[in-house]
Amino acid sequence: MTTPDPQQDNNLRRFYSHLSDAALEEANESLRQYVALALRVFERIEHDPEAWARFEALTASRRNSRIEPEGPQTNPPTVP
Repeated sequence: MTTPDPQQDNNLRRFYSHLSDAALEEANESLRQYVALALRVFERIEHDPEAWARFEALTASRRNSRIEPEGPQTNPPTVP
């Protein structure tokens, strides 16, 4: 396991205050492994032009969508 980050420990403890110290340490390690995997997947996609094109096509509609605010606005937000 890695050296615990006190800030991350505090953040997880806020959400999972019922966990024991051992369970919290396991949760921290699981989170670290998950983030490392997500980063590896993204980096693989980023360096493969065909995979990147598929990724952009799949996420294009999400970039263009937005929640319409309720009520009148003087300066509506713009989407780049």
